[in-house]
Amino acid sequence: MEVLVSMHSQMSTSNWTTIVDQCKWPCCQEFHTTEEKQSHVLQQHLGKIVDEQIRPAYQKHKHPALNKPLPGARFTDNSLDLAFHENQNWKERNVLGYASIDVLEWVVQLASPPQLDQTYPMLAPAILITVDDFDADYKVRGVHLIQCLITKVQSNLLITSGLGKVFLETLFHCLTYIRADAARPDLVQASYQSCRDLISLLADVESKSRIHMCERLLTEGILLSGTAELWEIRRIGIEQIPFICNELGIMTVQYVKSILVLICDILESSHASSEMKIAAGKVLTPVMQSCRPRSVPDSYTHLQKLLLSNNGITEYRFIEVRSLSLW
Repeated sequence: MEVLVSMHSQMSTSNWTTIVDQCKWPCCQEFHTTEEKQSHVLQQHLGKIVDEQIRPAYQKHKHPALNKPLPGARFTDNSLDLAFHENQNWKERNVLGYASIDVLEWVVQLASPPQLDQTYPMLAPAILITVDDFDADYKVRGVHLIQCLITKVQSNLLITSGLGKVFLETLFHCLTYIRADAARPDLVQASYQSCRDLISLLADVESKSRIHMCERLLTEGILLSGTAELWEIRRIGIEQIPFICNELGIMTVQYVKSILVLICDILESSHASSEMKIAAGKVLTPVMQSCRPRSVPDSYTHLQKLLLSNNGITEYRFIEVRSLSLW
């Protein structure tokens, strides 16, 4: 639901109505309400919509991740060719007030799962180009498109086509938007959510590939977020730690020192808000539950002192007793 609301905020209902109203095929004229006509268009003319209103605007330059096939898969992820950023007709609004990106969002949000199962390979290049755009606002819209798409398309189709891994690589790149001049908490938040969902879809629990994906999410995203100047991005990063601990289990111990450094940096900072410190303290329980009964890191004593020094925050008393007693 969060994804649908986010996408809906990018585009007004009036624009969606305009997209439906401009469908002038003879068979569409017999419907008296927008809802009835919309359902008919998606059921009978979805392929035409994609071929006539989405693909032509996006196909000036093919996304480099879709250029060469891998053995056993239709797609691969190659080095980025920035030429596809030119001639961005998909951003241009027509005389009716909407652009191809708006039609793409309309299709992905409102088409049924069976309809998207058939058309998602044709939509994937447009979605990837949107996510990889230089404008962060379009990147956010692209991530929401991925999030909505993967909730509808069958996971086995994402796996066999190779598109699931291509989407994941693109999302990992979005996690790097943490620097002051390009920091986008909304982009980072949406990317983490999509990464978690994709990882759950692409690999079985405790499989090597799933563990590898989670380790990358930790090292290329969460731990990197500790260098962000915006505290909001740091908060978003540490909120992913329980997911990682649940996925890695005892293997979390390999990264526990780095995770604790991330937490300690927040607890000892005079610039972090009480809410931020509480968020950092709350992730201690899953970390410690995952790492026991392994040996206690050297940073334990320092962490204990930090928690005690923050005991003016009433929520810490519960965190301190429950978490530290696990070690």
